[in-house]
Amino acid sequence: MREIILDALDMRWRLTSALVARNDLFVVEGVHRRTDHTLKIKIFLEVQSANLIRKLAFMQKSKLRSRHKKVKAYDLSSLSEFLPSLDALRKPSRPTEFKLNSKSRKKLVVKEARQLKAVLNNETFKLDSLAAIHQHLQATQPVEEVSRQKKTVKTVKKKRTTKSSAAQSMEFRAFRSCEVQMID
Repeated sequence: MREIILDALDMRWRLTSALVARNDLFVVEGVHRRTDHTLKIKIFLEVQSANLIRKLAFMQKSKLRSRHKKVKAYDLSSLSEFLPSLDALRKPSRPTEFKLNSKSRKKLVVKEARQLKAVLNNETFKLDSLAAIHQHLQATQPVEEVSRQKKTVKTVKKKRTTKSSAAQSMEFRAFRSCEVQMID
């Protein structure tokens, strides 16, 4: 803003000096009219610069107002709890079963051949293939969260006290009691 005002004032000074230089040539009926004309030009340029400054201030205020309106329009945080989760909106992965025509079949064969060659040339696969496969599966497969809740003493006691309808052998009961103790 300050640079624009300084540019406008510099332009006003240039115009004034150019018009004053031109006014030195104006002579009407032997009377030098330089003072009246330069005074009018100075007043005109001051009004123009004041208008320019006012317009610039108005433009800045209007830009600021529009920014505030945009901020209000994009503030949707209160609605986020009602919107579906982003996981539901994501595109589902391509189905594993898709129709193969000859072109796509050739591409698939070439891709798989390249991948097999890369696996066979891999040093870790050459040393221990099962360990390499196991490591690859751990790195690529999604982790399944197994949430095992610890059994409380009450639930274990209830299981011990309840009798099953079928008859159980002594070995099975002993195995079952060891299993319950290991879980605790």
